Amino acid sequence: MTVRSDLVPARGGLSALWPRPTPDEGRLLLGLAALFVLFHFYQLANFALSIDDEFALLSRPASVWLGQGRFIPYLVERFLISRQVMPVVPTLLFGLGAVVGYLLLLRAWRLSGERLAALVCFPLFCAFPLWAHLLAFQSNTPSVGIGLAASGYAAWLFREMGEGPAGMPRLPGLGALLLAGAVAVGCYQSFVLVVAVGLALTILATALKAEERPAGALRRDIGRAGLTLLGILAVYLAIQRLMMVLVTAGSDDPQAPTDYILAYVQPGLLLDSPLAVIGTALGQAVAVYGGRAAAYGEAEPLFGVFSFAVAALVVAAGWRRQGGRGAVLAAAVVAVVLALPFAINLMNRGAMPTRSLFAAPVALAGLGLIGLTAAPLRLRRAGFVLAGAVLVTILVVNGRYDTNRALGQIHDQQIAAALGERLAQFVDPNRPRAGLSIYVSGGLPFVPPYPPVADTSIGASFFAWDNGNAARIVSYLRHLGYQVGGRSQIGPEEARRRDALFAQMPAWPALGAVRRLDEHTVLVKLAKPSPGGDQTASAPVEPPPFFRLSTAPRASWTVVNAVATPDPAGLLTVVAEADPQLVVRPVAPPALAACFRVVLRARLAVEKEDVVQLFYRVPGQADFSEEASVLSAIRPRADGGLSDVTLEVASPSGFVDAFRFDPVNSAQRIRLAELTLSCAAVEPR
Repeated sequence: MTVRSDLVPARGGLSALWPRPTPDEGRLLLGLAALFVLFHFYQLANFALSIDDEFALLSRPASVWLGQGRFIPYLVERFLISRQVMPVVPTLLFGLGAVVGYLLLLRAWRLSGERLAALVCFPLFCAFPLWAHLLAFQSNTPSVGIGLAASGYAAWLFREMGEGPAGMPRLPGLGALLLAGAVAVGCYQSFVLVVAVGLALTILATALKAEERPAGALRRDIGRAGLTLLGILAVYLAIQRLMMVLVTAGSDDPQAPTDYILAYVQPGLLLDSPLAVIGTALGQAVAVYGGRAAAYGEAEPLFGVFSFAVAALVVAAGWRRQGGRGAVLAAAVVAVVLALPFAINLMNRGAMPTRSLFAAPVALAGLGLIGLTAAPLRLRRAGFVLAGAVLVTILVVNGRYDTNRALGQIHDQQIAAALGERLAQFVDPNRPRAGLSIYVSGGLPFVPPYPPVADTSIGASFFAWDNGNAARIVSYLRHLGYQVGGRSQIGPEEARRRDALFAQMPAWPALGAVRRLDEHTVLVKLAKPSPGGDQTASAPVEPPPFFRLSTAPRASWTVVNAVATPDPAGLLTVVAEADPQLVVRPVAPPALAACFRVVLRARLAVEKEDVVQLFYRVPGQADFSEEASVLSAIRPRADGGLSDVTLEVASPSGFVDAFRFDPVNSAQRIRLAELTLSCAAVEPR
């Protein structure tokens, strides 16, 4: 009996670590579920492969997630869903996590009883267009749901422990809080910003709800939040390190490469040019909150109006509760909350991929909830009307994405079917199940009806992505049931024969675009290769540049051995000594460690015949060298005009974010009109 009575308090204390749902929350849950189905209906009712899904369907080790610093997707793929590319299930798991996380955040902010505001703001939380960029890759989707649930749980525990209710065990509560935050970050590193936003909004909600608080309570909460975030990161790093050691020590998983995630940790420019980095981060924040086309494909000014409106509602709520002091406090917290989703940008030259910015919808939803429940009544009514219009806009923007996605799928399926008919003529009737090896030259551009966001794969075609990626095309065809394969190693004689045949072949859809190389190998020419390009990965569509001299911050490029001055025509006049150099360090490049082909294009005029040269660096290379460069001849034009120069470099191990362009080698005067750098082919993310 003594043992039993001793265990009862322990059970009661640990049970306080999880909130029991109330009947009101049960009814609210049904409404949230209905809204999730409405706003994610296309993903629930349709299935299509998107870019990178074709690699996720292959038998690759789950340990690749550990190399990206995400131990939760590793555990999900290893022990729950071995291949997460499938209809319905990934999206439903995301929805379940979103609903649970949202309800926990409502508990943390003491807004569970505000049913109308909770329903209105939920689509902002789980269906804001930024989510589409991350959810396009289905292997991310279930883990993202876990991350939302864990983030909400962390915010609720933070509030409960701050108020110190009876029965909440301190040490287990702190352990659960740190572990929940670490689990969220282990789903996707950007969740550290979601947790930070949740804690900041919890502090704001606590301050606005309380009539009177002890002196120093706000400073105490801010200090607790900072220490909590540090503890979460420490626990995350410890778990990640432990998982790496355990998994890579096993015999069934290879060493998990970390180049991908390290490519996003580049704080050097922040130290060298902090104003440029901060300016780039602010520019991306303005694009997201202001509804600019750079973030959504087309401009959506209503998003900008709503972002300003929810900030104003929260400030008005602060004024209503605590006068001028409350308004100043609310404005400061609003600024912090809106800035937090872009904090990691400072570690990556000021910009991050759109798919990683999902803390911004959480921030807008949280500010909307607080503003629509705490501001003066007249302002709240106007806020609800505006929020309703924003929900319609969310449906419209996501509808554009879904249109691009649907038409891209039709484009690829029709090309695959037509290509399958051409390939069928080369199948041996005595061995109908024998596969064909194919070489693919070029890609087929797909122009979606609505403008896509620059760094998204939504609606992208497998026959156009990476400007024609043979590995993706072959993998896509295999998943559709075509018995084809790629060939990666050939001898010099066969390579010469292949290239000669490709040069003679017309491009798709001409009848001669598919041709036999030997008994088991077929050539497929989808488009004419660009001059000097890789025969297996070229296309007529130029990728968007990640560096453009005419618009780049001055701190991102340096002229060596020359004096550069702009002239009235907008050109850059370079008076060169021997060996002039233009050293480029792009402010917001793509993940160059995962890029294996970079194209430089320049327009310049020279006074005498010389050579242009492009130097690059690969991971582990300390300085530029002749071995890591490519050059070409350049001659002055008879009319004195500008010459177009194209240089292309390839590296199977990717690039370091620094390039050197030598426009000439001798002392002379050069006029440089433009210079761009583009990543023409990338590895799977």
